[in-house]
Amino acid sequence: MVRGVIAAKCSVGIALKVPFLFVGMLLVIRIFGVGFGRVTTAILKLLAIAMTVQAVDFFIEAVMAILAEGLPLMGMDIYVRFPFVIVTFFALAMKLFELDLVETVVLFLSTYMLPTFLAFFCMMWVYTMLT
Repeated sequence: MVRGVIAAKCSVGIALKVPFLFVGMLLVIRIFGVGFGRVTTAILKLLAIAMTVQAVDFFIEAVMAILAEGLPLMGMDIYVRFPFVIVTFFALAMKLFELDLVETVVLFLSTYMLPTFLAFFCMMWVYTMLT
């Protein structure tokens, strides 16, 4: 049962986060003025980064849930997942787009936190519409 829940959560999470990561990376890389080269190559690179980061994130989450045998982790898995996500994102972004460390940090913070900011603004909009 735990594996079925993990599979459902992973597929929904990937379907929701990857488009936001992709759009965020398109915006930030364009702001930096990084040479894309061919558009198809740039899109493939951005999708590769977004999918790899999400795959690593959900793989570690699934392993932690299986090791805990369905017990709630209460957010403790983030301390294990986040370093792997950061290393994966930084390595791929620096290698594929030849960014320096500061540009990679800005790219990571803006793209990885974009879904959180959008969810916050949507909740605030709904709250203001209801009151």
